[in-house]
Amino acid sequence: MSEQNDNLDAQLLELFAEARASEQLETERFMQQMKHSVDRQYRRNIAWRVGLGLLVILVTAPMQDIAIALAPLFVTQIIDIPNQLVAQVLAPVNTVGAIVSLILLGVRLTQKRLMDRLAMS
Repeated sequence: MSEQNDNLDAQLLELFAEARASEQLETERFMQQMKHSVDRQYRRNIAWRVGLGLLVILVTAPMQDIAIALAPLFVTQIIDIPNQLVAQVLAPVNTVGAIVSLILLGVRLTQKRLMDRLAMS
């Protein structure tokens, strides 16, 4: 009886050893798949960011040229104020440049929010 129990114990231990080995192989395979998936996602994210950066560079150069050409228009008053003292006080906000500045500030804030969201993903 004891010999039969020893034989069964040996077979049982062998089965457990095989199960552990296959489980370890499955774990390693799973880890490799996860690493490959994360690496692929990381490369895709980097490529997307580089592409977006190149697009921004291509768009900003012509925008700067346009801004330089329109610079004389930025100091144009929106409302003609007859009182010189009031005109001087309101000069920073009573120009086309003030409106353009507010628009560009809004664009910058939007761009910053988009970049923050991209960085989080």
